[in-house]
Amino acid sequence: MDTAPDAANDDVDLAGSDAPRAKLHPAKPPVDWHIKSKLTVLPSGTVRVEFSLRAKKLASGQPKRQAYTPAKKLKVIDKFHFLRDEAYPTPTDGAARINNMNQSLVSKWAKDEKRLRERAKGGGWYSLRRAYFVRGRFPQLERALFKEYSVARAKGLRIGRRCKSNQKTLSTEERLPRIKRWHARLKRRLKDRSGDVQLHPKRGHYLPENRYNVDQVPIPFVMQSSRTYEQKGSGRVWVAGTKNADDKRFCTLMCTVRMIGLDANGHHQQPKQTICFRGTGARISQAEKDAYDKRVIVRWQPKAYYDQALCAEWRLLDFQVDAGSKKVLFCDNLHGHTTDAFAAALENSNTERHLLPTEVTDEINVVDQGVGAEVKRECGVVQDEYLALLPDNLEKWTSGFNVCQRRVLITEWVGMAPQMTL
Repeated sequence: MDTAPDAANDDVDLAGSDAPRAKLHPAKPPVDWHIKSKLTVLPSGTVRVEFSLRAKKLASGQPKRQAYTPAKKLKVIDKFHFLRDEAYPTPTDGAARINNMNQSLVSKWAKDEKRLRERAKGGGWYSLRRAYFVRGRFPQLERALFKEYSVARAKGLRIGRRCKSNQKTLSTEERLPRIKRWHARLKRRLKDRSGDVQLHPKRGHYLPENRYNVDQVPIPFVMQSSRTYEQKGSGRVWVAGTKNADDKRFCTLMCTVRMIGLDANGHHQQPKQTICFRGTGARISQAEKDAYDKRVIVRWQPKAYYDQALCAEWRLLDFQVDAGSKKVLFCDNLHGHTTDAFAAALENSNTERHLLPTEVTDEINVVDQGVGAEVKRECGVVQDEYLALLPDNLEKWTSGFNVCQRRVLITEWVGMAPQMTL
């Protein structure tokens, strides 16, 4: 009598004792492999690449999960309604068979049809091309932002991110020792008791409102981003631009700030900002000079560069401070700042010059990538508001401004930017 094969034995008799014996191994479930890579830039400049391989086992015969777009879901729902209207016996099963999916998905989507169609009408984040819905914390704000974006793009305005630039070649970790040494010297300088000077018990020689920072910020006429956002699938991207190449440096801003807030009337107590235009200023009409914004000071130089003479003029005419309390001016190593004449001119107003170390000004100077970058960014925001305010402004923008009009507009934008930043 034949006996049943042992369950623990892998050898199974398929066709009796005379048939060749074959081994049956259990089928291995399919595996879904996930490969991840990570790039790391070491301080030495070497790029390290790390790979990680992760295997995810699937049940035998189970297909890989698929993400369906809202457009696909609505098409399946429409097919479900069509079969139901045609008196099909099982419309859910029919729609599932036609689209090669499980009927439980069709039932789930049919119950959620109202929400799917409402979100499909919302636009913005709720696009039909997305495979999933992004539940934002502020959906009304997102819809309002998308509406403003659509209006701006219809006019050809650029919509892009405004980010900081002027990154140094060395990393912060490599420059950290120099920064620490500078802060140590500054601390000793603030607490230096040499001489007959009365020190503040906490602040030392210079109170916060007597610490000035200055740096030069290049200002172009076009302060919009070189890129723009656009809807996916757009075959043509239209951007309204100017006739001239105004994305280069048009003028130079001498940005000066100090640590002080608003006065009792809510007015700013920051020094006036100085703008340097190209030229000598000899042939500028009085009408144009009167049109300049009163919140800024206009200077002239053939290359719009703060040389030794212009720095001395800035110190004598624009940097007006009272000579009562002791002050300090932190500035970079521009040649006009390093001269003995500039330091002597500062001493006349009881102001001491402190030169910052090179290659680390973006980390320790509050103007370099701090206030200066924000003033430049706010100028771009004011420029966008100017273009969106009246249709005539956009028409003048595309037809082109003359150089006098551009100088006047720059003074207005720069005059408004510090009030929005400081």
